[in-house]
Amino acid sequence: AKPRNVRWERAKTFFFGEKTGAAFENSKANARLRQTSLDFLDSAISDPELRKALTPDYAFKCKRVVRSSDFYAALDSERAELVPRAVTHVTANGVVDAGGVEHAVDVIVMATGFEAAKYLQTINVIGRNGVRLHDAWGDEPEAFLGISYPDFPNFFMLYGPNSNSPTASIIFILETQADFVIRQARRLKRKSGGSLEVRRGLHSRYNRWLQKRMTSTVWMTGCTNYQRGPTGRVVTNWPHHALLFWALTKMPTWMSSTTSPTPRTRTKELITEGK
Repeated sequence: AKPRNVRWERAKTFFFGEKTGAAFENSKANARLRQTSLDFLDSAISDPELRKALTPDYAFKCKRVVRSSDFYAALDSERAELVPRAVTHVTANGVVDAGGVEHAVDVIVMATGFEAAKYLQTINVIGRNGVRLHDAWGDEPEAFLGISYPDFPNFFMLYGPNSNSPTASIIFILETQADFVIRQARRLKRKSGGSLEVRRGLHSRYNRWLQKRMTSTVWMTGCTNYQRGPTGRVVTNWPHHALLFWALTKMPTWMSSTTSPTPRTRTKELITEGK
């Protein structure tokens, strides 16, 4: 394909996601996608009881959407049986469900998932006055544009809190964040030292606005999902279109600066803390 055609196809895919991927509960896009999914379920599953068991009782996109053309067909096969109950324990011969029924099995596939809300959980990041980032976060990690946190000079991260996009590829978000960090690094180079960090007041206003917008998203409609932390606060996702996120990263004066060099922690100490 010619480069121009490739760029055009990429642009169409991107703006299709921007148009249909909004996660606000009462949006027309959300209602349309939910109905499309239900129509697909009706066409793929002939058994009404199986169809009922597979129909979610929560808002569309409240949990991660799985796109597949053959998953329903596999469940509708005579060789498969869907047990819509949780597993309570494992026996020598199989598994027992919440109804007390034992199911003989040869193989058990463990899908343990991941802890998306626990950012940088294997790394100790230490900021001004020896404060640890995990202590500052507690159970509600947050950051400005998912990149920076107050009182942690010259600390930048990618794919941090509230930067997972419901509309665009995460690659686009990572590229905008990386471009933001590069611009800050160039500022430091021009200053010949010193430090940069997000202003605390700006950081607080940004996150208050962000969480206020979260209240009308599908992630806050009562279902359990990986987007929320232990307190119930949404800590992984960005609620708006990816283009708004891109525009915010282009603002020139988000980071405050100091001209005095930032005190450095010795490498040996950092390695010890990391253990």
